[in-house]
Amino acid sequence: IKAWRSLLPSVLRKFSKIKDYRNQKKIKHKVTTLLMFGLFSFIFRLGSCREMNRELTSPVIFDNLKKIFPELETIPHADTLARLLKKTDPLEIEKANIQLIKDLIKKKKFKKLLIDGRLPITIDGTQKLFRDGLLNDGRWCERSVGKGDDKQQYIYIIEANITFKNGLTIPLMTEYLCRSN
Repeated sequence: IKAWRSLLPSVLRKFSKIKDYRNQKKIKHKVTTLLMFGLFSFIFRLGSCREMNRELTSPVIFDNLKKIFPELETIPHADTLARLLKKTDPLEIEKANIQLIKDLIKKKKFKKLLIDGRLPITIDGTQKLFRDGLLNDGRWCERSVGKGDDKQQYIYIIEANITFKNGLTIPLMTEYLCRSN
């Protein structure tokens, strides 16, 4: 909680600068609330909207979030976050993340975790998702598996991370390898 309390004001300021493309007359939750909801779903490793709604709307979670965000009146629905993210430029969120990392570096928050006094950046490519069979989504890469005609679709990423001596990594940027439509 101490770490979150020190980081939250900066994170919220950066989130508040992200443009809100929704109809201003119909807004129930601010951009900052929705993006924090999305951040929590990432932190708690929730993989679907249904899981987000189930896990993040429980009374215990809501009571704890109220302690951190006293102005919070209701928890947003995951579909609301999905609609916001659909229209939001991912580069705006990436800029907020990079600025947060720069602030942490400037404040020397990583000093004890450096490797030989340096902050190494690692670049790694990995497969993030795959699915058996072919669906009608041309952005996924395709491959044959096994000896038969079994097909799979997959998505690879290349990711730049800050890597610390204790093994912790903080993602900086991610690029998805996908086919052009």
